Amino acid sequence: FPYTTLFRSAVPIALMGRVEVITDGMINVGDLVTVSDKKPGHIVKFGGSGEIIGMALTDTKNDLTKILVV
Repeated sequence: FPYTTLFRSAVPIALMGRVEVITDGMINVGDLVTVSDKKPGHIVKFGGSGEIIGMALTDTKNDLTKILVV
């Protein structure tokens, strides 16, 4: 079956490896990141609350930049 007919409401997720994500704020290489409370689908620098979902592999150039996270 084609993917689109078998899983009509499926959303792709990453379970491991490098993933390109959209940031909500400035992030530097090596920063731990978590999901944004304000913008669904975005990540923010980990501030001590929530769960760590990865570590930044690239820097942001502005507030809404796609970066690599592992």
